[in-house]
Amino acid sequence: MVLRNRGHSARLIERYVVSGYGIGLAVAVPGFKPAAGVRVLRLPDFPPVVVGASWSGKLSNISKQLLAELEAEAQVQRAE
Repeated sequence: MVLRNRGHSARLIERYVVSGYGIGLAVAVPGFKPAAGVRVLRLPDFPPVVVGASWSGKLSNISKQLLAELEAEAQVQRAE
Protein backbone atom coordinates (compact mmCIF):
# COMPACT_ATOMS: atom_id res chain seq x y z
CA MET A 1 0.00 0.00 0.00
CA VAL A 2 1.36 3.42 -0.92
CA LEU A 3 0.44 6.24 1.44
CA ARG A 4 0.46 9.33 -0.73
CA ASN A 5 -1.37 11.84 1.48
CA ARG A 6 1.21 12.76 4.10
CA GLY A 7 -0.79 15.34 6.08
CA HIS A 8 -0.09 15.98 9.75
CA SER A 9 2.71 13.84 11.20
CA ALA A 10 0.53 12.32 13.95
CA ARG A 11 -2.00 11.30 11.32
CA LEU A 12 0.76 9.81 9.20
CA ILE A 13 1.90 7.69 12.14
CA GLU A 14 -1.70 6.52 12.63
CA ARG A 15 -2.06 5.57 8.98
CA TYR A 16 1.11 3.49 9.07
CA VAL A 17 0.03 1.72 12.26
CA VAL A 18 -3.52 1.03 11.03
CA SER A 19 -2.06 -0.25 7.75
CA GLY A 20 0.06 -2.78 9.65
CA TYR A 21 3.47 -1.18 9.17
CA GLY A 22 4.43 -1.49 12.85
CA ILE A 23 3.95 0.57 15.97
CA GLY A 24 3.99 4.30 16.48
CA LEU A 25 4.03 6.85 19.25
CA ALA A 26 2.48 10.29 19.20
CA VAL A 27 1.55 12.81 21.86
CA ALA A 28 -2.18 13.30 22.30
CA VAL A 29 -2.44 17.08 22.31
CA PRO A 30 -5.76 18.66 23.34
CA GLY A 31 -8.41 17.82 20.76
CA PHE A 32 -6.55 14.70 19.58
CA LYS A 33 -8.90 11.95 18.42
CA PRO A 34 -7.22 8.67 17.43
CA ALA A 35 -8.20 6.82 14.29
CA ALA A 36 -10.23 3.63 14.50
CA GLY A 37 -7.91 0.70 15.13
CA VAL A 38 -5.41 2.71 17.15
CA ARG A 39 -5.00 1.82 20.81
CA VAL A 40 -4.46 4.76 23.16
CA LEU A 41 -2.17 4.45 26.13
CA ARG A 42 -3.15 7.14 28.62
CA LEU A 43 -0.56 8.51 31.03
CA PRO A 44 -2.70 10.59 33.45
CA ASP A 45 0.11 11.43 35.88
CA PHE A 46 2.69 12.28 33.23
CA PRO A 47 4.13 15.77 33.83
CA PRO A 48 3.88 18.46 31.13
CA VAL A 49 6.57 18.26 28.47
CA VAL A 50 8.79 21.32 28.09
CA VAL A 51 10.47 21.73 24.70
CA GLY A 52 13.31 24.06 23.86
CA ALA A 53 15.47 24.60 20.82
CA SER A 54 19.01 25.87 20.42
CA TRP A 55 21.23 25.92 17.35
CA SER A 56 24.19 27.59 15.74
CA GLY A 57 24.65 28.24 12.08
CA LYS A 58 22.08 27.77 9.36
CA LEU A 59 19.01 25.64 10.11
CA SER A 60 18.13 22.78 7.80
CA ASN A 61 14.69 22.77 6.20
CA ILE A 62 13.50 19.97 8.50
CA SER A 63 14.68 21.93 11.54
CA LYS A 64 12.81 25.00 10.31
CA GLN A 65 9.69 22.90 9.85
CA LEU A 66 10.00 21.44 13.36
CA LEU A 67 10.36 24.90 14.89
CA ALA A 68 7.35 26.16 12.92
CA GLU A 69 5.25 23.21 14.16
CA LEU A 70 6.37 23.78 17.75
CA GLU A 71 5.55 27.49 17.53
CA ALA A 72 2.12 26.78 16.02
CA GLU A 73 1.30 24.36 18.84
CA ALA A 74 2.57 26.83 21.43
CA GLN A 75 0.19 29.45 20.02
CA VAL A 76 -2.73 26.99 20.32
CA GLN A 77 -1.76 26.15 23.91
CA ARG A 78 -1.50 29.83 24.85
CA ALA A 79 -4.96 30.51 23.43
CA GLU A 80 -6.62 27.82 25.58
